[in-house]
Amino acid sequence: MFSLQIMRLAGLAVIAVSLLNGHCLAADSSTSSAKLLLEKVRNEGEARVILRIRDAVGATSKGGAAAALLNDGVWRERRERIISSLPGHIASRAKTYLRLPYLAVPADETTLQGLFGDDDVVEVFEDKRYRASLASSGAVLGSDIAHASGFSGAGSYVAVLDTGVAATHEMFNGKAIEEACFSTTYSPHSAVTLCPGGGQTAFGPGAALPCGQGGCDHGTHVAGIAVGNGSAFGEASGVARDADLIAIQVFSSFPTGISAYTSDIVAAMEYVYDLKVQQGLNIAAVNLSLGGNPVSSAYDCDFYQGSVTPVKAAADLLRSAGIATVAAAGNDQAINAMSAPGCITGVIGVGATLDSDAIPSYSNRSSWMSLMAPGNTIRSSTSAPAGYGTKSGTSMATPQVAGAFAVVRSAADSLGIEDADDVSRLLATMTANAAIVYDGATGREYPRLQLDDALAQVTTGWLPFVQVLDSDYAGGVVNGVFDLVVGSESYAGRYHLARPPVGGNRFRFEIDVPRTGYYSVSKWWPGGVGGPVGFRVSGDEGLFGGVLNQSAGGDSWLEIGVFKFSPTVEAFVEFSDDQGGQLVIDAVRVASVQTLQISTSSLPDAEMNLAYDFYLQVVGGIPPYTWSLSGGALPSGITLTADGRLSGVPTESGTFVVAVSVAESGGDSSVSSFSLHVAPGQNQPPVLTIASPAGGATFDSGTPVTFQATASDAESGDLGGAIVWQSDLDGALGSGPQVVASSLSVGTHTVTATVSDGELSSQQSVIVNIVTPGGGSGGDAIDFSGASLKSFPGQDVSGGSVVEDSGATLYLQGNTWKRLAYSYTVTADTVIEFDYRRTRQGEVHAIGFDNGESTASPSHYFALDGTQVVWNRSYSYTAAGGWQHFRIPVGQHFTGSFANLVFVMDDDAAAAGDARFRNVVLIVQ
Repeated sequence: MFSLQIMRLAGLAVIAVSLLNGHCLAADSSTSSAKLLLEKVRNEGEARVILRIRDAVGATSKGGAAAALLNDGVWRERRERIISSLPGHIASRAKTYLRLPYLAVPADETTLQGLFGDDDVVEVFEDKRYRASLASSGAVLGSDIAHASGFSGAGSYVAVLDTGVAATHEMFNGKAIEEACFSTTYSPHSAVTLCPGGGQTAFGPGAALPCGQGGCDHGTHVAGIAVGNGSAFGEASGVARDADLIAIQVFSSFPTGISAYTSDIVAAMEYVYDLKVQQGLNIAAVNLSLGGNPVSSAYDCDFYQGSVTPVKAAADLLRSAGIATVAAAGNDQAINAMSAPGCITGVIGVGATLDSDAIPSYSNRSSWMSLMAPGNTIRSSTSAPAGYGTKSGTSMATPQVAGAFAVVRSAADSLGIEDADDVSRLLATMTANAAIVYDGATGREYPRLQLDDALAQVTTGWLPFVQVLDSDYAGGVVNGVFDLVVGSESYAGRYHLARPPVGGNRFRFEIDVPRTGYYSVSKWWPGGVGGPVGFRVSGDEGLFGGVLNQSAGGDSWLEIGVFKFSPTVEAFVEFSDDQGGQLVIDAVRVASVQTLQISTSSLPDAEMNLAYDFYLQVVGGIPPYTWSLSGGALPSGITLTADGRLSGVPTESGTFVVAVSVAESGGDSSVSSFSLHVAPGQNQPPVLTIASPAGGATFDSGTPVTFQATASDAESGDLGGAIVWQSDLDGALGSGPQVVASSLSVGTHTVTATVSDGELSSQQSVIVNIVTPGGGSGGDAIDFSGASLKSFPGQDVSGGSVVEDSGATLYLQGNTWKRLAYSYTVTADTVIEFDYRRTRQGEVHAIGFDNGESTASPSHYFALDGTQVVWNRSYSYTAAGGWQHFRIPVGQHFTGSFANLVFVMDDDAAAAGDARFRNVVLIVQ
């Protein structure tokens, strides 16, 4: 007879928080942004950050990230150093990038302060977070990537045992839906059935219709998370958006609300079994987002007074048919317990995380919990046909795992993988490829579903095997006496402790594996209990022994070693107290090591004379790996290094067939053949560089000017003899890597060098100034030492002037304007020539003419340089601190008689600019 134990929903109402946008921080803990991040860490315990690793190029250089690819040895070494400096529970969750110099880690306050002070950390970014919703959780666990890759659960079913499902909701359009109801009317509890028509069972369309009471939309919300498809309605989809649905209403109505009897739950589970075994429905998982009170040991969850509980028996029945039972861990804030049925061994118990991979305080968890998934403010379907809302709790995390079973199983089926319906292998695939979540309350690490990585494992054609041997269920005493002890740090709430005297106690776990291969063996024991003990492992390669110190560590898995086992050879792991310490027996885990396999399927094409860089990939085996070329020849310029990197610049084209081999530390190796196609490549333009003269150089007319340049081409080699020189004033100057021009005309020349490889060409130009020695057309350079210099009223504010170079140069500094008494009539042919330079830019650097006006007339001035755009700016200084020759045809701008030449160094804001005018001469051209 079924127990009338009442179970409650595992949902939790939590108010949604506002969106936090990611932002960049300098690697400096004194900035305001850094202080905010540190404050956030103090309040929440942890934050996810992304680090920019310093590389040889530098993060601030243009294209720094891309250039870092060419210097990966530098930042990879720094990244590994940073990881090695992090605490173990943080380093184990670090996420690295294959090609980019970044590292994602969770950080507590101490770690974050250390990262801010690390010279190899250029920048610290807060890992961007988005609105908490189903779309966000999908991005976290990788279901969006799974959908994009064509894996979405098609052909499989997920059964949702809950408060019923609104099957007409738009998220379930086009799905095959089986409906049923198991509900109870029981007057002593004032319980009333919620099945349509008042019966205690119902089947067919409408049977799982949700009730109208508060909380009855829970099942619709859960079903949407598992299998809903919102892509056609602008909504995010569930994890297995193309899977079909079995909706079963198992709740009854009570005066205080709705609850589900154990008997109804078990009946529904049995019904699901029949649907698969008798009707052939391809059911991947049963979702139970419900729970009772927390239970602190798996044994007490499985058994009641020595008898298997009904839900445990039903879950084992489903598992025997290849159906996973996925149940919520509960929302009681328990850190060493889970609610039933999530606490049952063989049931996949699921805890909740935030999208940041922090664990919300409400989520139960325990050492034997299977998986975690996002469960906070998840957006999904409600009872209205097009309604949506958010809910929080382990109820919302559970259907994400149930949906993942449908997706992973469907993918394995489609690939024809053996054991595709083995729940243990599917679960091992998810846990082996999960993200790691750290629990600050206990120091434990939990696997968080990462669906895209699990699917990547499936596509290799191999599913992992994991077996946990708990001393409550497995193993036996070889010698001595052991007491049963209850302890929160044990694997599943209980462990066995050897009685004194020390030295004669021995406990053995028999190991049974499905196929021959290498397996990792790990042990769990409660922290702070026990001492040094001996162990022996027997397998295909003999008997191995060692010492394990149980006085340190504990409350987590510790690998003993990797050993070879097979189904036909006796295998065991045995522990004894022959090392003088008290012997603690708790649990042993045996996990398969994937057979070594090169996972790279093909090589990307290369192009001649272009850099090539590609890493070969491998799965399985025991690291480290060593790569080598075992056949054929790579194209010239390409090499294969021991870490599997193919790189270089190919210098020949064609198709090259090679065989590569990879060896692992266990002695196995794998060989694959590849074709590397190297295209001839596109013709590249020549590289042309003018070596001399320097840009802006000034020469007296009649002085020979030597022009030199180099030119080369990847295809044609040296092209110096093909360089052609041209002046914009004087025309052709000659050809070759060097030409000498002896009679360039007075003026500013743009001299252009051009070279062609017959198909493509390149050009480069240089500016040179040719001046008349000692002035032009009867003019002489102004001698400032004998000239009358006066201040420009209202403009000559600070700084001053100095005459240099024996009168040839006037130097202005600060914020000063100087008038030089210089009576001159500007005609249409008047030209002013001078050399100019400055070292500090001000607002306006200029030269002009006036007749003593109180304000400058813009049309009579020429601005050469400065931060303010004023006056005639056709004559700009470009020599970057060096001398530049100017030749300004004044008469083309204005004519007339003037009393003064005006030299301007205007810098009202800073009074820090300077200017030099040298060899100033007025000539008639």
